[in-house]
Formats: sequence, C-alpha cells, structure tokens
Amino acid sequence: MLDQLTLLRKELGVSSWAMLDAILLGWYKLLALDRWEARVNRDRYRAINAIQMERLYNDGLELISQASDVKKLRETEETILKSLNRYLATGNTSNQPKKIALVGDIYMQVEGFANHDVAKLLGELGFEVHRSIYLSSWIINNFWPFAKGKEKHRLLRDAKPYLGYEVGGHGLDTVANTVDFWTRGFHGVIQLMPMTCMPEIIAHSVLPKVAAVEGVPVLSLVLDEHGAKEGLHTRVEAFAETICQRPSPKSFS
Repeated sequence: MLDQLTLLRKELGVSSWAMLDAILLGWYKLLALDRWEARVNRDRYRAINAIQMERLYNDGLELISQASDVKKLRETEETILKSLNRYLATGNTSNQPKKIALVGDIYMQVEGFANHDVAKLLGELGFEVHRSIYLSSWIINNFWPFAKGKEKHRLLRDAKPYLGYEVGGHGLDTVANTVDFWTRGFHGVIQLMPMTCMPEIIAHSVLPKVAAVEGVPVLSLVLDEHGAKEGLHTRVEAFAETICQRPSPKSFS
C-alpha cells in the first residue's frame, strides 16, 4: 500500500503532508458517511414520508462530500443532524418500531444498487434497520491489529456451536452476527449473499439450524444481475409482514 501511495503522490506532484491530509480527510468523511447512513436507517420515518427522508439523506451526502477539511466536516455533521432532528420532531413517536438486521457479504450490504435498496424499503415499511458491516468498521476490524483479534474472538464465540472456524469471506460473520442480533432483541435477520459466493453458501446452510434453535426469523436473499427488484421487494414485504405477526423476542418482554 505504501508503494502505491508513493507512486500516486509522485504522479499528482504533491507533498507527503498534502497526501496525508487527503487520506485523513477521506477517512473522516468515510466515518461521517457511515454514521449518517446508520442514523437514517435507525429511524422509521421513511414510513411517514419517504420522499422527505430521502431528500434529507441525499442533502446530507452532498454536504459531506463538499466539506473541504475536518473542521468543516464536523460542522457539516452537526448541521445535517439538526435538520434530521427537526424533521423527526414532527413525526409520530408513539410506537416503537421493530428492528431488522442485515447480515452477509460486505458489498451486498454497502451497495444499495446491488441489494435493490432493501434498507430503504424496510424503512418505508416502518422498520428500524441495522447493518452488521460498514466500510469503516470493516477497515478497523481488518487493519487495526488489536481490533482484528478482538473481533475474531467475538465472531468465533457468537457463532459457536453452529460454526467453529473461519470459512473465508464473511461466512463466519453472517452466522455470528445473526446470533448476536437475535440475543440483542432484534425481530428478524436478512442475509444478503451474491450468487455462487461459497462462504455465504456455507453460512446459508447453517442458518436454518440457527433459526430452529434460536427461534430467529431469517430470510436469505441471493443477489445477481438477473434478479428483479420487484420480486425481491415482494419477498421482503412478505417477510416483514411475518415479523409483524410474530410476538416480540423474550428480551423485549
């Protein structure tokens, strides 16, 4: 990586300090983007006014993109959160939304185009949505030595006895996070997996046992370029309806 950055710096004709500033700004922007998306997905106000919520979300993305330094980025985060809170204050907060977690392959979770905006759909249906992986958390858990060891220990602990070893990709993560989300009181889990992804196929074969033993509702969605958005949304809507008809997890009662 350092060799590639050195070549890039020479090609751009900038100093090492300028390169470092750009890298740090990019990292902080990534953190801000992930925090903003997580914040929007945790609120169910897409169900009240999907158009307004999407407008707020896109405005936030644009403002984060325009921030030219870390100070302005922090000011931007405060601004967009104030805009969101003003909107939330106008909504009905009497009902506690049910929570659905997304697990599976990182690309299928991060890229809305690939998963047909499943998080947005669930929000419009009135659910609070949490993802198991964000790009910033993946970087921390794979490049920070202490964080990497701690995360691996957690995954092996939570996946036991269903899966006791790494299978590549995010297979272990999928099983472990499914158990973790359920024990934390989530109402259902959706696995997002690309066609022919072996680690996710292994996790997919394990999840029925997890569902049977733990009692967690799980929906596995296999995604590829031939999948139709309408068909996927129909399956998600049916799963969401099933969640609504089920009693809440014991940890919620």
